[in-house]
Amino acid sequence: MKAFRDVRGMGVEPYDGITEVWLNDPLDLDMGADLSDEIIAANQMLIEDEAKFVDLTGSRVFIVREHEVFMTPPRGDFYKIIICDRRLPSLSREQFQDYWLQHHAPLALSVRERGYAPPMLGYIQNHTLDLPMLEPFKVARGMTGEAYDGIAEIWLSEMDDLNKLDHTDPEQLAVNQMLLDDELKFVDFPGCSVFMTVPHRIF
Repeated sequence: MKAFRDVRGMGVEPYDGITEVWLNDPLDLDMGADLSDEIIAANQMLIEDEAKFVDLTGSRVFIVREHEVFMTPPRGDFYKIIICDRRLPSLSREQFQDYWLQHHAPLALSVRERGYAPPMLGYIQNHTLDLPMLEPFKVARGMTGEAYDGIAEIWLSEMDDLNKLDHTDPEQLAVNQMLLDDELKFVDFPGCSVFMTVPHRIF
């Protein structure tokens, strides 16, 4: 991951972990203003426990809509490369997400189909939504960091799959540069981060 990060000049250090909570509807997060004493106590208990191991002020939380570019369901353990993306200042969030999905995703898919990508199980784009439901959650935890504009997930069956490309091959190098040149059209790399994770499904 270091080479991937360095060639793009990503300026945000890798995170220690990422939590995903899946919802049918973001409105499910709205518990209303009149909370019972039991719910308030339960929320406070969670916050106090999180504070024992999480740097809450250095963490971010946001709601995303998932866009599956391609997926082969894993048959066992797998790994995820997580890329926290920030848009160029010249683009709106909508413009960034539209270019990412409508132009860059087909380009990445064509590279995979031509055999110039690692043997990936899946590629998912998560597009950040501008919704207010998380404000109480953020305020209670002192989270002040700005949300990323999107999160990319690249699923691998083996961690070593990243090393299965011949980066001395001129054609491979040309494809790598083509992808990087396209990313530079919409991604603000100094504000981005990339890291690899091992998923643990809780429920």
